[in-house]
Amino acid sequence: KSLGDLIKTSSKNKETELKKAEKEETFDTELKERAVCKYDKKVLESIKREKTIVLTQIETLEEEGASIFFNQLTAAKTITKNFKDKQVVMQMVIGRCQSGKTGTMLGVIKQYLSDASNQIPTSNIFLITGLSSVEWVEQTKARMPKEIAERVFHRAELTKGFADAVKELSNVLIIIDETHIAKLEKQTICAAFKKIGLLNLQYLLHKDIKIVEFTATPNTVIYNISQWGDYSKVVFVESGKGYIGCGD
Repeated sequence: KSLGDLIKTSSKNKETELKKAEKEETFDTELKERAVCKYDKKVLESIKREKTIVLTQIETLEEEGASIFFNQLTAAKTITKNFKDKQVVMQMVIGRCQSGKTGTMLGVIKQYLSDASNQIPTSNIFLITGLSSVEWVEQTKARMPKEIAERVFHRAELTKGFADAVKELSNVLIIIDETHIAKLEKQTICAAFKKIGLLNLQYLLHKDIKIVEFTATPNTVIYNISQWGDYSKVVFVESGKGYIGCGD
């Protein structure tokens, strides 16, 4: 079946599947879109300073060779634009192996912070993976601005370090690398998300939590994202010029 057929078929059961996954937490009002956090002038000034620091660090990384290529920047712009729709809480980004997912993640952070309308504390941006790899952590931290590197977590750190850091926050951006790993119901990502409430649509809307998943092998996770219906988007990262893959 085509990707469109798969999404159409699985969407029929989205309400049932979401209810199964939701953390049992109720809210006085039911929202249809993300609530916008209101900050006073002092906090907004602090957020502006933080954003400037991180964007400067990204600029330095680019000068040192951490390029964000045109295809990656294009995808990052699409992801940032999609979050303009306050209904969207989750996006899945699909790109071929070695097509530059890390560059796209960096591009997402750069584009999101560059948009003056996105008033988010940089301490509310997290990068996680279901991989259990200290090497992944070290490599990813080295490719990210220092302020973001402090919030890079792999599988062994999700149910405590990551979950404890996020559970009281509002206005959060979570980027997930290799989202197909450890994603089954009784595995680590699901356990961490349930602990926080990130499988509860109303929790995501009330807390203004935005999730971007990256994968080169979507397989069944494409069904999962489609169950969120209009609250989700799928973005494709085109292979860059000169890309050579398995088909070649």
